[in-house]
Amino acid sequence: MTAPGAALLFPTVEPFPEPVNGAQLLNDLVARLKRHSILPQRGAETVALWIMFAWAFDAWAIAPLLQISAPERASGKSRLLEVIGALVPKPLATGSISAAAMFRVIEAHGPTLLVDEVDTFLKESRELVGIINNGHLRSQAYAVRCHGDDHEVKTFRVWSPKVLCGIGELPDTLASRCITIAMKRKRADEKVERLRADRLTWADELKSRCSRWADDNLESLRTADPELPDELDDRAQDNWRSLIAIADLVGEGWPQKARAAATTISAPQRTEKVSRGAQLLRDIHLVFEQEQVAALAPDKLLTALRKLPEAPWATFGIGSGLNSQQLAKFLAPYGIHSQRNHDGRFYDRRDFEDAWARYCPDPSRKAVAGVTSDTAI
Repeated sequence: MTAPGAALLFPTVEPFPEPVNGAQLLNDLVARLKRHSILPQRGAETVALWIMFAWAFDAWAIAPLLQISAPERASGKSRLLEVIGALVPKPLATGSISAAAMFRVIEAHGPTLLVDEVDTFLKESRELVGIINNGHLRSQAYAVRCHGDDHEVKTFRVWSPKVLCGIGELPDTLASRCITIAMKRKRADEKVERLRADRLTWADELKSRCSRWADDNLESLRTADPELPDELDDRAQDNWRSLIAIADLVGEGWPQKARAAATTISAPQRTEKVSRGAQLLRDIHLVFEQEQVAALAPDKLLTALRKLPEAPWATFGIGSGLNSQQLAKFLAPYGIHSQRNHDGRFYDRRDFEDAWARYCPDPSRKAVAGVTSDTAI
């Protein structure tokens, strides 16, 4: 353990003396991860690829955060973080860190940051959230601060691999930059080998092989442009590009494993946090499908929304339910407004089509004829 005030020391890792088979190395990393942790489907492959990403960090323009999350304590989060810490370059574990310490330690050492209890201390520092956000893109990975007695403006590099471990969800800006491993508490019939912090010599050869493989393949990785799964949104594709590039380079079944892991772990339908506005749009689409009409008066739309099971609209606000003013306020940012004809105000289905396609796409949706003066509302 580092003494208070002592300088940081990172053990030197000597590259393996012989060329390394990348596929076998990834297989060995997966086996070691599974030996100590119960991981979700494709989780071990994902973490193994991220460890290799950390060793080849100089090759990348985008640095996905690795998030280890769980809904409850005693779910194996910290254990997995320890295993990762034994395998990555320059590991620096911390349960709390100030913003100033973070950008200074990254500037000085470029460690792999292993941040535990992230759910606790990120709530207390928006500055930390901003620094971690900036570290996602190499071209923007700087913190600008006044430095010294003369308050000289200085830029500090915040470009380094980072693992965030904690309970619950991260702020949306951070979550979108993460590849998330969702842990669960192990069942009584699930057994893992205890990790002994004083017996980590098994990691030495694995790290040596990682170092050699990264050294030998750095230039190939810098120019890699892998084909990415269409199931991923733009940000998820950015996050997975480096991991899939590694898989394509090692071959031997790993290109398929990596793409399967990407769609299992990070496909939008599995991880998307739906906003209240998007939820309302989806529920309005459901109402129009049920009613099979081209237009709905606000009161009829609101009545139908309040009747939807498991929807929040019946008790929205102070409990009286979503009203017409709130409905209009929700829809205005999407460019949707009620119209008027001789029968009164109504919402035209056609006005929703663009928003539905953008925020809640549904391939099964079919167009309905437009509104005329004799449309029943």
